[in-house]
Amino acid sequence: MAESVSLLCEKLGGKLGSIRTITQDELEHFMKLLDSIDTVYSFDKNIYSIIKEESGAYLNGDKTAEDVTNLVQRRVSLYLSEMG
Repeated sequence: MAESVSLLCEKLGGKLGSIRTITQDELEHFMKLLDSIDTVYSFDKNIYSIIKEESGAYLNGDKTAEDVTNLVQRRVSLYLSEMG
């Protein structure tokens, strides 16, 4: 598990600082979210960057998953509306 977390940090640019262990409830919530995904249409580097930038606050314990999710949703919606 520690190797997976280290690899994730490396892939996210190593800018996450300290990492805390997630709770069982957080893991279950995350797994339900992953299970709900049924289609990926494309990969957008800008959207990935938004997620990467904002996820650190959750992983560091600075913001809740809900707060980060709402922030990501707003930023991605704005980005997509600007793309027209």
